Parts: sequence; structure tokens; C-alpha cells
Amino acid sequence: MRAERQDKTEIDWVLQDLIGRGVITLLVGGSKGSGGKSTWLTGMLRATEQDTSYCGLTIQATNTVYLIEEDFPTLNFRCEQVGLDTERVLWLTAAAVRSLSSWEDRIDAAIEEAERIGAGLIVIDSFTHWADLDPEQEWDNSQVSRYLRYLRKATEKGLAVVVVHHFNKGGQYRGATAFKDTVDILCEFKTHGRSTHRKLEVQGRFGVWDLLVDFDPGTHQYTAVGATEQANDTSTRGRKVRRPKVRGKQERLLAVMPTTSDEAQTESQLIAAYKAMWKLDSIAHGTFVKMKKQWQEDGSVVQVGYPARFYRANSAAQTEKAA
Repeated sequence: MRAERQDKTEIDWVLQDLIGRGVITLLVGGSKGSGGKSTWLTGMLRATEQDTSYCGLTIQATNTVYLIEEDFPTLNFRCEQVGLDTERVLWLTAAAVRSLSSWEDRIDAAIEEAERIGAGLIVIDSFTHWADLDPEQEWDNSQVSRYLRYLRKATEKGLAVVVVHHFNKGGQYRGATAFKDTVDILCEFKTHGRSTHRKLEVQGRFGVWDLLVDFDPGTHQYTAVGATEQANDTSTRGRKVRRPKVRGKQERLLAVMPTTSDEAQTESQLIAAYKAMWKLDSIAHGTFVKMKKQWQEDGSVVQVGYPARFYRANSAAQTEKAA
């Protein structure tokens, strides 16, 4: 990690405290198909189109140049899952830059395209693929450092850069210490607790912090765990909380569900609130789907928007039923 500390208020953040203009962020996770880091990134790109926050972090709208190792059919499928408009991102595949054999030429091409479309972000997914490094070269500090330092050409132009890399079998970033020493921010994207939870462990020039997120299989979206009033409320800590008397998972879930469309929540947010209120195990996605079918039949819950969000249609009637 670059040693000098910098005031994070001086940075123009694309994603609050994690991805910023003039900053190189190394995002490390499990190998393809296991870590979810690329899906998390794709969701972030969607948020730059429509939202002002992502996983509880403020986000800035910007165009993106994305160097991707996947083919277009796979890429289009992933984008469709999260509702990302592929026209808003310039995707560079291996076929698109086939004539550019060196790392430097490929990065120069990405910078040129970013300037052409007015992008503020370049994503390199993954470093090993685009650098054409074999397993032994990944451990060469001199070579890894040289390649990463070349990315300063992009940051000096005011671009944010995200480099995607993989864990080894031990759950640590794979290869030379130069990966950590050369970048500004290291973000490790790890599994945590239940199967859909991921923990972002962040360290670097701007401090050390963690973020717990949850993956919603129904919408293919990540959201911050506990990003609800119930989960974040600190006013009741240290004293007994009065909870309504209810039966079963569905009644408990209804008891914490919002009652207006403005406050409607996604599946993962509702489950986080459920766990925070009742101190119980989570609700499986299959169980939630069954509940949703029941709600559609009896009209007790309204579903709105995309990703799907839910709120109670008749709060008084449901409260009486749950009591």
C-alpha cells in the first residue's frame, strides 16, 4: 500500500471512500463463479445510471470503460440479470484489442477510449488476464509493480481505476506483495456467515473499514446488510425492546415490513430487518418466494419497482392478525 496518507475529503469519489478519481483500487475475491466481485461491480455500474447510492455508499454518475475477459453472450446475460444498460458502458474484450499485444498498449487504448466518451472510471477485470501473466510472474514484485505503476498514467488524468484480482486457496490475494504495496486501496471481497453474505474489508491510504453486504438471488442485487431503520437503530441498545407478539416467520416478517410505498424494501433488506428485530436465523430465498405467492393471493403485500420492493397493503389489518 502506498505509505502516504491523504485526506479522503480531497478525493472526488465515484463510490464513497472506495473508488475515486486519481485512485487505484484493487478488488480481490474468489475465482470466477465463486466470489461475486464482478457481479457486485456490475451492480455498481447499474447504480451509476439510476441511483444516488450503492450498498449504503454515495455514488457519482459516470461513464465507464470496462476491460472484460468474458465473451459477449456471458456478459449480456450478467447485465440482463441486474438490469444494466450495456450502452452506458464501453466494453473492451480481448477480441476488440487483439492487435495490442502489450499491457502498456492496452491501458493506453483504455485511457484513449475513456477520454473519447468522457468516462471517469476504468475497470480491469482481471489483472492477470489483461497483463498476460503466468502463475510464476504473478509473484514477481518487479513486474507486478511496473504494470500497476503504469496505471498512474490514467489516474494522473483524473480517472478512477479498479483492478480486479483473485484470492489464492487460503483466501488471501494471490501473488507478489507489490499488489498491495503499489495500489491506493485494497478491498478484499470475502464470504461471510450465511451463503449470500459478503464482507468488503477495505484498507489503504484513506483508512481501514468494513462493509457487510447481502446478495439477493431474486434480483441479483447486492445491498448493505442492516441498511434499514430496524437494523441500524442504536437508540434501544442496552435496554429491553418491546416486540409485538407474533406467530411464525411470515407474521414476524410482516411485523417489520414498511407500510408505505416510499419505504418499500427489497427481499434482502426485509430479511436483514427480520433478523435484527427477532434475533433469529435468516429466511431462505425459497421460503420468501412461497410467502410472496401467498401475498399475491391475499393482497396483503404490495410489490413495486425493480429490483422488487415490498410494503404492507393494510397495516392495521395485518397488525391485528399478527397480534
